[in-house]
Amino acid sequence: NVWILDDNISLEEKERLQRCAAYYNRNINFINTEKYLNRIKELNARSWGKAKSYSAYSRLFIADILQKYGVKRAIYIDCDIVFDGPICEIADWNLNNKPLAMAIDYNRVEIRELLNMKPEEPYYNSGLVVIDIGKWKECQCTERILEHMIYNGVNYPFVDQDLINCVLKEDITSLPLRYNVNPRVMQYSYKYL
Repeated sequence: NVWILDDNISLEEKERLQRCAAYYNRNINFINTEKYLNRIKELNARSWGKAKSYSAYSRLFIADILQKYGVKRAIYIDCDIVFDGPICEIADWNLNNKPLAMAIDYNRVEIRELLNMKPEEPYYNSGLVVIDIGKWKECQCTERILEHMIYNGVNYPFVDQDLINCVLKEDITSLPLRYNVNPRVMQYSYKYL
């Protein structure tokens, strides 16, 4: 099943995505995220990108959204991720009894200081996230993030990604870099990585 977090996707685009899903014999579901994103807007959260969108925050509500459908584990994937092989092995990735797994983002070294993180602490990229729905709910991840937003502000540069790194840093299992490689990572030496 493919679930698309829908923040005003046009009917024309939905039809194109439906045709693509049918070609690959997949079931596609559109989830309206308006009520979730309205909660974020009420907190005066920072929008993202030139489009001034709040869509990035929708991944913070995946457990709430998919639990209703009996989903036990989800793989959140940004729309700009390209796969060069099957994703089966990360579907069963060992999360070490933690609610999520993400790859380290080596491009955001400077952000650690802004987020009051130690220089040696890993900073994760939220472009691909493996989520154990039950564990996420048990650890109250969404509630903790929303509470952080209320009491600590919401103007982080990389919006939801920064929130996840600040609030859930002890709840993240590392994925190998191959699951979220950004071309900018090539600026670092193999030894540094």
